[in-house]
Amino acid sequence: MLKVDGLSYKKLFQNISFNLPQGTHASLIGPSGSGKSTLLRIIAGLLPPTQGSMIHASNNIGMLFQRNALFDSLTVEENLLFPLRERCRMVGQKARAKASAALEAVDLAGTEENYPYELSGGMQKRLSIARALIVHPDLLLADEPTAGLDPITSDTIGCLLDRLVSEHGTTLLTVSSDMQQALRGSSIFFLDQGTFLKTNTTEICSHHALKCFFYGLSL
Repeated sequence: MLKVDGLSYKKLFQNISFNLPQGTHASLIGPSGSGKSTLLRIIAGLLPPTQGSMIHASNNIGMLFQRNALFDSLTVEENLLFPLRERCRMVGQKARAKASAALEAVDLAGTEENYPYELSGGMQKRLSIARALIVHPDLLLADEPTAGLDPITSDTIGCLLDRLVSEHGTTLLTVSSDMQQALRGSSIFFLDQGTFLKTNTTEICSHHALKCFFYGLSL
């Protein structure tokens, strides 16, 4: 569960409040520069808000960065072992077995000794998902998880995230500029020029601002 109450950040946005029940998926949309990624980083604890508060049901939070934020100097396996060591204090064969299972879950088995720069964009994205999921987060924040990917790969990533919510009860908040990906969420949050609207996928056309924005998104 995530509860955001009166969150503000400088002049970018003010007094944002919403609730996300455990095991739900919401999409955050809005024009470039509206503060979507900033809001996500504040919720993740990477940036302090100007005012407001947040309540997390758990401190076990995962973050998917738009540019993946993989360690280029580490192998694929070492990228997965890092959070296990630093967050779970898990090392040795147990950690390696967990890393292997995580790679198999995102169809990257056999890439353990590769480096991120040797992988395609879609494979790097799947690796970043595996790294985020390996600690079994109760809340996952995903910043443009399908940006720059072809439609087939984008759908694969979307399905992986859908499965995370349905099978593990993870709460998922996704920033997206892709209409098809945004509509995967049961709730839609719209942020633009400090205005914050909350709706669901069946009510989009009733909001003029949302309607105009979605017509400008890629189909």
